[in-house]
Amino acid sequence: MYQRFAYSQLSRGMRLSLVLAALATAVLFGASARAMSMSANPPEHVADAFAALKAGHLRAAKHDLTKAIATSAEPKMARTHAQEALATLAQHEIAAARMHAENGAAVEHFTYALRVLNQATQTANAMARAHLNEAMSLPRYRKYARAALAALTKREFAIAKAKTRRGLHAADVSA
Repeated sequence: MYQRFAYSQLSRGMRLSLVLAALATAVLFGASARAMSMSANPPEHVADAFAALKAGHLRAAKHDLTKAIATSAEPKMARTHAQEALATLAQHEIAAARMHAENGAAVEHFTYALRVLNQATQTANAMARAHLNEAMSLPRYRKYARAALAALTKREFAIAKAKTRRGLHAADVSA
């Protein structure tokens, strides 16, 4: 037969090392899980607001724009575009609000694509592709996203970053 494991039979040093190992494991896995969850699902409230405005759902768009302004994880320029969109929406200028929301959505997609491209891993390239594909749905920024995706397909990462930066710059200066 086998003997049951008794924690009390271990020496004090062994017990301390087991506790420290368990604590270190919990800390490391907790930190990596938080980092993975942060990079895996960045907030895209302005893009959600743009989609709601496109569909004519003004209440949902206002809600998403308000969340975007309040979320510090959003890129700063995306929050600025969200504030402009909310202000124009309050004045019942839906076309202008839609333009500002589109600019904010482009800032989100290009910023997140650039962040993961800077990681230079296979997973990061797949995530950058996903963000650039989302940017393809924005008519005014389709050419920048298409160019960056083409560079990624050719495995020209420096060019892909440059094209993504151009799209980000175009979204930043649009008003």
